[in-house]
Amino acid sequence: MKALRMPEDVRNELSKGAGIIIEGRDPRETALRALHLLSECSIVLAVGDVVCKSLIRAGLLPDVCVIDGKTLREDVSDTAIGEELFDEITSVCNPPAHITSDAMNALRKALNTARKGKRTLVKVKGEEDLLALYALTLTRNSECIVYGVPKKGVGIMTADEKLRRYANEVLSRFEEVSVTCLE
Repeated sequence: MKALRMPEDVRNELSKGAGIIIEGRDPRETALRALHLLSECSIVLAVGDVVCKSLIRAGLLPDVCVIDGKTLREDVSDTAIGEELFDEITSVCNPPAHITSDAMNALRKALNTARKGKRTLVKVKGEEDLLALYALTLTRNSECIVYGVPKKGVGIMTADEKLRRYANEVLSRFEEVSVTCLE
């Protein structure tokens, strides 16, 4: 399947985060602090197991949750997301440091579903981190992406033309490759 592979020189740039960074070590407390910023969002797309679970525990069920069953590459069974909370569930393959066409299509479909008032859980086999960057290219103004910033807290990107240009510029530096996903 076709995919975009992140070049190594982009990794450091992305680790700084984009948008507003809310610092905090306690995931629930950090999520509670994020709620007031997210109240203005027409759609909330959350990327990361801890972020999704923390927002749900804080009282906000994101329109789209993208998870991979890990945090900092460690399994996190205690952050399992209740699938019954979502109208649709999809599974995709997305190896670390890549964005596959499978994942791109799932994000596009999930956002369109959210715009119709339904919620989607995207379960990633591999790694979901870079999907926040790609999702930003699909968003409309006032739609928000929430993502974990390792060892810092949570990032919130409220979509606008400037952030979409940033995401497209960064993605233009990725290399097109083919990947094989094992089940």
